[in-house]
Amino acid sequence: MIHYFGDHALDTETCELRRGETTVAVEPQVFALLAHLIAHHERVVSKDELVAEVWGGRFVTDATLASRVHAARKAVGDDGQRQAVIRTIQRTGFRFVAPLDSSAPPSRSMNIGSAADRPSIAVLPFVNLSDDAKQDYFSDGITEDIITAVSRIRSMFVIAASTMFTYRGRRADAREVARELGVRYVLEGSIRKDGRRVRVSAMLVDGTSGGQIWADRYDRRLDDIFAVQDEITQQVVGAIEPELDRVERERARTMRRATDLPDWDRYLQAMEVLYRGRRIGSGEDIGAAIRMFDELIADSPEFSPAYGGLAHGYFFLLLFNLTDDREHARTEGLRIAQCGVQIAIDDHLCQFGLGAMHLARREPELAIAHMRTAVGLNPSFGRAWSYLGTSMVWSGRAAEALPVLETCLRVSPRDPMVGSSFVRCAEAHLALGDLEAALSWATRAVQRADAQFWSNFAQLAALGLLGRHDEAASALERLLARRPDASIELFRTALPIADPALRARYADGLARAGLREFGEH
Repeated sequence: MIHYFGDHALDTETCELRRGETTVAVEPQVFALLAHLIAHHERVVSKDELVAEVWGGRFVTDATLASRVHAARKAVGDDGQRQAVIRTIQRTGFRFVAPLDSSAPPSRSMNIGSAADRPSIAVLPFVNLSDDAKQDYFSDGITEDIITAVSRIRSMFVIAASTMFTYRGRRADAREVARELGVRYVLEGSIRKDGRRVRVSAMLVDGTSGGQIWADRYDRRLDDIFAVQDEITQQVVGAIEPELDRVERERARTMRRATDLPDWDRYLQAMEVLYRGRRIGSGEDIGAAIRMFDELIADSPEFSPAYGGLAHGYFFLLLFNLTDDREHARTEGLRIAQCGVQIAIDDHLCQFGLGAMHLARREPELAIAHMRTAVGLNPSFGRAWSYLGTSMVWSGRAAEALPVLETCLRVSPRDPMVGSSFVRCAEAHLALGDLEAALSWATRAVQRADAQFWSNFAQLAALGLLGRHDEAASALERLLARRPDASIELFRTALPIADPALRARYADGLARAGLREFGEH
């Protein structure tokens, strides 16, 4: 039997869930949960009944059940805030509340993007500008790979490739496409292949105004066509993700700050406050962001990105030494991060948050494992590449870390937090004994608009080890102007370097540059 609701169809005979003409991949347990709720849509289904039906009565934790309900909602474009399809009945169970129509397929004019409150994007087929029409396969390959890569960003609602390829060969205006598909953003591009060289141009457009948000072009030799295709895909998606994040946070900032906003907008508002706190080193802002994430989790415990954001708030409290109770921050941040991964093990933001907490706890090998999982889930997530490299530097694997940090800088050069990768490159070169390279990277970090005081620490250590005392004196003044309590003790307490050799060399450089042990300047 086929059950139609909104733009979805659930086929109990083929065990398929479809959105329009696209099959939605769901785990068997998630499909069984959806099917049972639909079959009994006229009443509330208790948690015990779901456990008996879907898990055969085996013991199941509340976190596991919440994870499957979250996955079911995600599959049908719902979330824990809207509950337009699956409603939670407090202390009772769940009910399928979307209108059902088992007699006719959904209307083709349905606004596909309206099913979700998340930011939505359509990737138009990249246009082949080469004279050879046989090169269409390369353009199509780039397009499909980008759609697949963007789909890995859990925060994005992405129009499927099967729909987008219906636009191939059409002269489509981005605003018209956005209206037809109900999306906020459109990515369009072109490919020009000339002999053994190829140029790929891409542009991200605001679907409402038609304004350009981002554009870039990539020139490559086609020594290995598939390697080039993979590299360009990763770089395009790595570039647009922070741009979308920035635009979405700006949009959320203008909205009213109330708990009746969709979960995603509340999350973005909290992230905006958290980023501001990180940028200016404000414990007040980071504390406010933590409270916002706490409230969001209390209202929508299945909304997994909030757990990653909350864990990162605790990470920043520790990294910038903005709390008097470091043990509580380490313990609570780890607990929250673990809860997030239990709810959504395939959420790269949750894996990232858990890795960050292990990093803060001087457990770099565990951090490396979770950061590897995060970049596996979303290879274009530049921040996870940065933290993966950081974990390697701080665990004594500096030579291995440098290519990882270079990947971060290549994949996401416009990320607002990319300056921290410059600092980690400086620390890697400190560990390897290349002091001139360490100073160069640290100085580049200090000069960035998003520079943190740790960039000043790295610059000061390099100057001290190089014996450049006059420059070190000036650098020390700049550090103390930014962080008056700067000291070797602060370095040892807040920067969670697990490698004793790097920690000793770093502290030696700071002492040679004139930094006092306990901030008695």
